Amino acid sequence: MSETNQLVLIACSKSKLPHRAKAFELYQGDLFKKSWEYYGLLLEQNNYQSDCFILSAKHGLLDPHKVINPYDETLHNFNAFELALWAREVEQQIYDLPLYIESIVFLAGRKYREPLASFLPYHIINPLEGLGIGEQKQFINEELYRREQERAKYNHYRQLGNSIQTFNNFLTNEAI
Repeated sequence: MSETNQLVLIACSKSKLPHRAKAFELYQGDLFKKSWEYYGLLLEQNNYQSDCFILSAKHGLLDPHKVINPYDETLHNFNAFELALWAREVEQQIYDLPLYIESIVFLAGRKYREPLASFLPYHIINPLEGLGIGEQKQFINEELYRREQERAKYNHYRQLGNSIQTFNNFLTNEAI
């Protein structure tokens, strides 16, 4: 069983490449791409103890590295019965994962999130809840920008520390 304790679920997108590709490459929607990038940030913040899957209307829980064909199916066209059936199938797919899961982070709109989040026995995290599409993109952009600023500061201090170490080495060698 994997050491994962956080499962990140990203909603698929309507925009897709016109040919077979790995799922994470097939989906071309701006929000999907930003969510995929945000998953990288979550992975880093969670000490690489996260796994990610895509919520697909056609495939249910989809391994992002699985090669698939483009398709045109969305939960927005599902009736209540089809939506409930989809949710139960995804629920079972989650339970079947060989992962230790403590929490699930949904990077998905209400239509993809609500049928699942209400009954899964995990801590549910919805960082995009209540935000419109534009606000979701803005939130993710701000989080990614904040992380880049932290990295830049860390690299600056690391370089400064290296410079101080080099200077100390120089002084030590000059003293000999």
